[in-house]
This record gives sequence, structure tokens and C-alpha cells, in this order.
Amino acid sequence: MEGSNTGHTSKRSVKMCRDKFPLKKTRLALEEATNQTKYLRIERPSGKFLRKFTLPNNANVDGILVSCTDGILTVTVPKIPPPEPHKPKTIEVKVG
Repeated sequence: MEGSNTGHTSKRSVKMCRDKFPLKKTRLALEEATNQTKYLRIERPSGKFLRKFTLPNNANVDGILVSCTDGILTVTVPKIPPPEPHKPKTIEVKVG
């Protein structure tokens, strides 16, 4: 699995555009493992990967958190809380 101690190196970048959220991943190289393990097959080919997401209007783009652990990319997009509903205001009427 990428990110574990299998001898893989990779580079990940996440860019934020106005209302699109593209995820890019590029594997740079495959290195020999230090314990001289021979790989018969690698399940994920090297190369580029791009995935775009359209964010909803209530997405808080300033609060986006991205982490990568054991080859799993986690993107957390918090919501902007809805505005508080307007409460009716009582106005006293003077009769004179």
C-alpha cells in the first residue's frame, strides 16, 4: 500500500479552485525495498491521477483539511452554518 514501508515514493498535491476541488496525485519513482523484496506485481500503476469535485455553496473553503495516512487521502470540507432565522421584533405602539 502506498505510504507504508514498501519502498514506494510518491508526491501528492491538492489544489483548491473557486468552486472546483481537483485532487492530483503523481507517483515519482519505485525504489528497491531495503530488505531486497522482489515484487511480482504492483497493483497500482505509476502515473498521474486527477479527480475533480464540485463543492456545494455552503462549503467552507477556508476550513478544508487534507491528510494522507497509509495511502488513504482524507479530505474534510466543513459546512458554513446556515444563517439564523430572523426573529420577529415587537414594536410598542403608543396611542395618544
